Amino acid sequence: MFRSKAGEKNKPVVLHFVTWYPTKENHVEGIFIQRQIELLASDLRFQHVVVRKIQKPFSVLRHLKTIAGFFEQEKIGSMHVISIPEQSRLYQKYFWRYQTIIEHSVLNRLVKRFQPKLVHLHVVYGFAKEALYLKQVKAVPFIVSEHMGPFPFEWLHNKEDVVTQPIKEASVVVAVSTAQAMQIHAFTGVKALVIPNVIDEGIFRFQETKRSATERSGFHLIFVGIYTKAKGIDYLLRVFPDFLHAHPNSILHLVGAATDERMKELKAFIAKHRIENHIQFHGSLSATALSKLYHDCDFYVCSSEWESFGLSALEALFTGLPVVSTNCGGVNDFITPENGMLIENNQQDRTLLNGLLQMAEKLPSFNRKSIAAKAREKFSNRFIRENYINIYQEVIQPVDGLTTD
Repeated sequence: MFRSKAGEKNKPVVLHFVTWYPTKENHVEGIFIQRQIELLASDLRFQHVVVRKIQKPFSVLRHLKTIAGFFEQEKIGSMHVISIPEQSRLYQKYFWRYQTIIEHSVLNRLVKRFQPKLVHLHVVYGFAKEALYLKQVKAVPFIVSEHMGPFPFEWLHNKEDVVTQPIKEASVVVAVSTAQAMQIHAFTGVKALVIPNVIDEGIFRFQETKRSATERSGFHLIFVGIYTKAKGIDYLLRVFPDFLHAHPNSILHLVGAATDERMKELKAFIAKHRIENHIQFHGSLSATALSKLYHDCDFYVCSSEWESFGLSALEALFTGLPVVSTNCGGVNDFITPENGMLIENNQQDRTLLNGLLQMAEKLPSFNRKSIAAKAREKFSNRFIRENYINIYQEVIQPVDGLTTD
């Protein structure tokens, strides 16, 4: 059972509905949303309650307890996270005709228990119906911070119901980049504010290090992301053998994950081109391990077709690591000639190869300490938190004249 901390009873409550959030099984899923909520919770002027849907079926007993207001929770990071059912044996075997009524009953219990002043919807489609219900029936306003990319996902059904309508009904819509804000406006007609994703400043920071990577010993490149074509892993691997012709002792570090079948495909390509000794797979790394690897590398490569933000690229900049990237959306907000290079996003091998070669040649001109300092100054957590808290106050106060100072 969720219990408020001492001193929090009189604080206005914000319900965070999260479409993606880390789990015990997957600590990377939705890590950017977790960081954002934990940053906002550090302000202390509001009480924050995180709610997510569980896709695996709830037992009938567990579901009945949820309907009765006995919400199960687990601590993830610094936040207690409440789970409500997306699937349930209660729906599947007994009351499937009454699923909407049951879902509304759970929402009513949430409102009765926490008396929220605001709903913060993280990614619109996951809790669109719930946010609209709470606004229309319970008069609880909601804001959206969007992370979909490209916006909206092509595979989404009923986009009018789960994307367009809730975006238009939201009090404020936030995009993580200028590029994403333009997509939101083009699709829905709504102008979004731009507030970037949160970087873990305590972990991703510049540290002096002795790097041995030079033209004589080869360069160390790093790619971070899921190993899909859209993220550019195929593109990069096609080009890398030619980069090795110019810099034969170089190493490409790959951080991310893929299905077993996908890994088999990638390793077959690598073996075919005989570059096994130049590729290092790291899997999914913790933030601490990833930061250390950034410090050991010479530059970061983003070969993606589209990035709503480009979180890992900015994390690299926070450590002082320069970035070469395709002109793929969100990265335009933070890549400059002083910290890296943008190349044309045409997915042509010669374009990326030239970018890698130019980056290797230009490396001595980058000041890693300055790169880190400027990234931290422009994308500081304090700036992000203040912007969101201002939004909270502006949305809540007209509703009931609340003062949170």
